[in-house]
Amino acid sequence: MAGNALLIPLSRAAELIRDALRIGHVAAADRALTDAVSRILHAAPDTPVDPGVTERAPSVGDEHYDALLTTAYAYALLRHGTQPPTWMLELRPLDREWLWDGDAEASLEWRSFIKERTPDLFLRKNILLREGDLEAA
Repeated sequence: MAGNALLIPLSRAAELIRDALRIGHVAAADRALTDAVSRILHAAPDTPVDPGVTERAPSVGDEHYDALLTTAYAYALLRHGTQPPTWMLELRPLDREWLWDGDAEASLEWRSFIKERTPDLFLRKNILLREGDLEAA
């Protein structure tokens, strides 16, 4: 169970992201997300995932980040070999495609480049990113 303590509950990650977005610190929100997701992605395969890690979290106050956080957790859990809760997989897609970290200023060429490299789970939710973007630096 000791490895499980390293996993950040979805609700805690949402709280960190909400606090960062509230003060306009998008970079801090992104770091909180990648740190939380990376911990799941890099956990040993036999690391148990406590149900508290995957409990629904209140909104972060931004529909894009709500979808990104939930989908990223689902993706990381699947990569870890743990079935995510059904509600994570059944999350409603965003109304339009959203390119994480650069949506407003991205050229059509860049958007296409990222879309070609976006994992299917994110494509189904209209979120564009590369798998490596989820890794904490």
